[in-house]
Amino acid sequence: MASLKMFLQTYWYFFTILFYVRYSSCFNPKLSDASSLAAVSAGATWYGGPNADGSDGGACGYEKDVGRPPFASMISAGGPSLFKNGNGCGNCYEVKCTAAAHPSCSGKPVPMARPGQEQQLRNAGHVPVQYHRVKCNYPVAKIVFKVDFGSNPQYFSTLVEYENTDSDIFSIDLQDISVSSNWHPMQRSMSAKWKLNSPTALKGPFSLRLKAANGKTIVAQNVIPAGWRPGVTYRSNVNF
Repeated sequence: MASLKMFLQTYWYFFTILFYVRYSSCFNPKLSDASSLAAVSAGATWYGGPNADGSDGGACGYEKDVGRPPFASMISAGGPSLFKNGNGCGNCYEVKCTAAAHPSCSGKPVPMARPGQEQQLRNAGHVPVQYHRVKCNYPVAKIVFKVDFGSNPQYFSTLVEYENTDSDIFSIDLQDISVSSNWHPMQRSMSAKWKLNSPTALKGPFSLRLKAANGKTIVAQNVIPAGWRPGVTYRSNVNF
């Protein structure tokens, strides 16, 4: 999710599908604290095939999850102001284009380009858009943690997915069973992954505490079991 261009760079495939998502699976603006914020003017273009998932992985580390629900190819690549050194991973935005920008744009949320004009939309190149951030409303409901393949008792790394918030994740702390009163601060790996290097072996189960920039805090109690394994995804029972 990175781009050297200063405007919002996105797939046209995502660009058109995103309007449908507003009503369904990725987010619901009615639940957003940010829905009243002024829209930001930007530009959008496309890359990749018309039916492609986009980059497998990208800077956020989602890998092939980009093609699976709830993402289901409804992703974009943003410039530095959106990527924010990884803090922008997983954020949801409402994106609008207008008929003045291109005939294939309706100016309202729609599931696709106008009938028969899909290729014209791809041929448009760069068009002006407006966007603003909204609260995510992932249908999976709970946050999941995908343990990185390189994890071991003294190094724990996990991908964090499906946070239902309109605020960046400010910090994540890990608590293992060996010293139950202590929380170990994790570090963001310039992506949606967080890591912890420990001088001693960590003993599961692990609890993970997530703090958002808006002050909200949640704890996924014992979400990583004692017999955890690298490469396995663990589902919590919490979300923002």
